Amino acid sequence: RRLSSSYPSSLHEHRLASRETILEKAKNILKESLRIYRNNLKNRTFLYGENFKTKYVIKSYSALANIIHNIINESIRYTVNSIIPHILNLLRQGNYNLYVKTCMKTINFKINADRCILRIGYFDGNIIMDIHFKNLKTIKIKSEISAKPCNYEAFIGFLLSDGAIKGKNIRMHTTKHWQAVLWILINSPNVFSLRVDSVTVSTKGELRPALNISSPRIFEVTTKSLLLLNNPISWFFYILGDGSVGYRKIEISCSLNYFEKLANKLKALGYKPKLRPEKRLIVLTGNSMRKFSEWIVANVIKCGLNEPLEHLKVSKWLEMKHYAMMR
Repeated sequence: RRLSSSYPSSLHEHRLASRETILEKAKNILKESLRIYRNNLKNRTFLYGENFKTKYVIKSYSALANIIHNIINESIRYTVNSIIPHILNLLRQGNYNLYVKTCMKTINFKINADRCILRIGYFDGNIIMDIHFKNLKTIKIKSEISAKPCNYEAFIGFLLSDGAIKGKNIRMHTTKHWQAVLWILINSPNVFSLRVDSVTVSTKGELRPALNISSPRIFEVTTKSLLLLNNPISWFFYILGDGSVGYRKIEISCSLNYFEKLANKLKALGYKPKLRPEKRLIVLTGNSMRKFSEWIVANVIKCGLNEPLEHLKVSKWLEMKHYAMMR
């Protein structure tokens, strides 16, 4: 094993003891993942195995949802059947390169293996793990789903939250199955490259695959469109990315650069947001929450995006529908 760090010598012995404790906790979490998933994965195929399909043509959002669901399931099978046993074997034998870096109260570990990189973050007794895969095949999805009139507005909302532009391409990186489906849907028809590039391991051993989606950009984006959310569809898709719809409140998260602009936009639309700049939150409650939900729901239904939202059982949509019907 190789340890690379910048620990002060006076703390070296303490850090080494902590390192062994943290690695032991990480091993126990990975073993729990095997226990949770393995009984349901016997005699299943491996992701990117010899017969794994890497090219698809789709014509409906339901077919797209099924394909994304299957890709996620296959990535979990691959992680459980191949990658986690590989990591545990390396840890047991001590046959790995370990790099350690400290930042404030956080200790970050990086274990470089031949098929993956395991990153472990340790803070205040909690462990966060990500398994990054190496050299996995890219899946191609040709979507022939017809474009809806409101796709541009939905795209702007997602772009301002979780999407990104890189040159002539657009990208989305997400661990949410429904978000991947909606991103492909609103940018259709198009050809998409999709790759499962990592899996997040929770402290309870649950696995959350991360999807990296790339495609040619089909919409022109102006500075004005990025600065202002000026329609209900953009607002809704922004909230799908960077908001929450909880018990009798809608919270909208944004950077301080856009905080005042977004708050003023809501005020201009007739709503009365509560501002929490210390948490970068704009909050709608009471009558403003209900009227805002009515505005969103009516327009989402009008443009026909309610059907895939219902099919995917997107919780933020279902909650907002509930608030729209409140009297």
